Amino acid sequence: MQVIVRRESEKVKTFSRMSPATLYKLLVGNRNFKGLTEKQKDDVHAIGFGRLLDLLIEELPWDLCRWLVKFFDHFHSSLLLDTGKMKITLDDVYVSLGLPRGAKKVIEAKARDPSVEYTKIVSDWFHNLGVNNTVKVGDIVKNIKVLVDGGEIFKRSFVVLVVSTLLNGNKNAKANYKILKSLGDVNDVKDMNWCQYTLEALCDCSREWHAENGDGLFKGPPIVLLGGRIQASIKKSFIGGMFSPKDKHTIFRILVLERMLETINPRCIHTKLTLECLLKLKP
Repeated sequence: MQVIVRRESEKVKTFSRMSPATLYKLLVGNRNFKGLTEKQKDDVHAIGFGRLLDLLIEELPWDLCRWLVKFFDHFHSSLLLDTGKMKITLDDVYVSLGLPRGAKKVIEAKARDPSVEYTKIVSDWFHNLGVNNTVKVGDIVKNIKVLVDGGEIFKRSFVVLVVSTLLNGNKNAKANYKILKSLGDVNDVKDMNWCQYTLEALCDCSREWHAENGDGLFKGPPIVLLGGRIQASIKKSFIGGMFSPKDKHTIFRILVLERMLETINPRCIHTKLTLECLLKLKP
């Protein structure tokens, strides 16, 4: 095989900032950080987000994610395949992320929320992070690293981090702290329907992305569209001739890479055999 080096002008435009990389680095640690403590992990389980501790994936196959969002019908929450519409359900969200799906609705604050309770939660949280009026994802990561004993502030920060990097973020590096509206009592987190919130975020963010003709950054949860049931349907459509020859080649290499990584170890997803390298290979 011959490696094709892309010219600067040929580089693919960034599709999304919604990556599991931040969470992955918190879980596995590095030379200077040992990863989440056992107390922190216990708190993650306590709020119902424990399945995320097993999400040892550093990056997503962005070419495939872009294609999936492109053919996602946000009006009917369905993927448009040659075999028909494939409904994306709460079960798909649960299989992908294992989030709680309780009876309580997850609510985000409006642009200007005058409620005293919400204002106090935001003010106290900002104070703990040591910021004034802008919170970046990096600020939350720093906060989590020092809260080694877990606790209420840790739980809030962890949920905001998950929302901002996996579920419903922003186009820039700022955190989506409007979710603090639902985090007044962190003991209620496990009783909320986070699967419904995530599915609605997928539809809303897809609608916005399509309205911008796919030119803007996608700020929803593309990871939801990578579940096993969905991948099986994609491969079926691939075999059935839905894609053009160029698309077929790209999708095939993506699926091959995913299978290779699955047979090795999720931790090996950062090896030299990355998706970017694979897509540069000329058959």
